[in-house]
Order: sequence, then structure tokens, then C-alpha cells
Amino acid sequence: YRADHPKEILWHAIRGATSYAMDELSKSETAIWLIDLVKRCLAMDPRERPAHAGVLSKELTQFQESALMLVDNDMRRFFELSPDLFCIAGFDGCFRRVNSNFPRVTGYSETELLSQPFLNFVHPDDRARTIGQMGRALEGLPIERFSNRYLKRDGSPLHLEWTAKPVVSESLIYAVARDVGPRSTAAAVSQPLPG
Repeated sequence: YRADHPKEILWHAIRGATSYAMDELSKSETAIWLIDLVKRCLAMDPRERPAHAGVLSKELTQFQESALMLVDNDMRRFFELSPDLFCIAGFDGCFRRVNSNFPRVTGYSETELLSQPFLNFVHPDDRARTIGQMGRALEGLPIERFSNRYLKRDGSPLHLEWTAKPVVSESLIYAVARDVGPRSTAAAVSQPLPG
């Protein structure tokens, strides 16, 4: 309540005159759903207010879940935007998430990729170097342009170049790999340049 004198403030409070507060809320840059919820909580008529704290809790939870769904959908769109292989891996050496390019390129299902250590997919001759790069990641150091070979389901090698950023506080590695094998290079050369 706003007024020049304490008695006027008291009079506004007794009458429930919240128009000033409502106007200020409307001007706020806060999320519209939250402004509406606050306005309902401040409604002069108690019947227009949420019945109890459980109602508020439910609405806040629903909003949080919908916001998380939006973030998840945005992440999926981003993951699928590029022909590259995007993944999130744990410090335990297992994928947490892979984009659809991983199964498409490797021939393994997403379930297979997520259910075992990613080192199982690395060519045996490249495993020691890959473990060395994982050591760097565990120290929080970025990985840039690291090349190794994965074995596709059919046993053929997949030449990958990796760039990765570890987030130590989350024990996660965010990584992108690009197929740099002879076939991908030849395909890129044969593509006409836009213009």
C-alpha cells in the first residue's frame, strides 16, 4: 500500500485497496504466469485466492515441469540440428545421452550405446590414448581435436575427431565428434559449394 500518511496506509489495508500493487505487478518483467498467481494470492475476495498452499505448490511444480520440458525439447532440437555426433558422458565412462546420429552412424542402438562404457566401442589400438584424454577431462581440461576410431556394428572403423568440455561440478563431459574418415572427406569434396 502506498500513501503519504500511516493512517491512509492503514485505511488502504482495511479496504484491501491493492490497485497500486496490481499495477506495479503488471509492469514487472516477471513471467506472466507468476504475476497472475501473485495477483490471485492478493485478491480482495478470499474465494478468488488459492484455497491452500497445496494449490500453490501444484501450480509451481507444473510450471517447473513445463519449463524443464521446454529446455529438454530445445536440447533435443539442438542435438539433432547438426550432422555431427553430440553426446553427454559421465566421468564413469558411460554415455548419458547421444543424439540420433550416433546410432545412425555406428549401427548400434541408442540402448546399446547408453548401456555400456563407451570405451567398449573404441578401436582397441586407440583405447590407451582415449583413456589419456579421459584423464584430462577428469582434471577439468578441455579436449580439442582429439582423434580416435570407433568400431561400427559391422566391425569397420569410424574415424572421429572430438571436441569436449568437462563440467567437473556435474561429473559430466559435453562432447561433439565429427566423422573425419576417408568417406566423409570424399563426400564433402563432391558436394557443390552453395552460391
